[in-house]
Amino acid sequence: MPGEIKVFTVPNCGRCRAVKEFLQARGLDFIEVNVEKNFSALREMVRRSGSREVPVTFVGDEFVIGFDRAGLERLLNGFGPES
Repeated sequence: MPGEIKVFTVPNCGRCRAVKEFLQARGLDFIEVNVEKNFSALREMVRRSGSREVPVTFVGDEFVIGFDRAGLERLLNGFGPES
């Protein structure tokens, strides 16, 4: 298994909502981390991805910035309940 799925988000973000709906539609469990007021989580996200843009979705150590359907599908290939 490639590792846990972690999504760094902020409230009222359409792209963040799209990523969460994408993962939920595939029956995948993920950890959502709101970085709006959690500065240590924001630092972790920036340190690991090099970006301050949200959402950032990590699968293990690999990540996708924004709502990039093709990138998410590439990261999630072979990951999930049916695997």
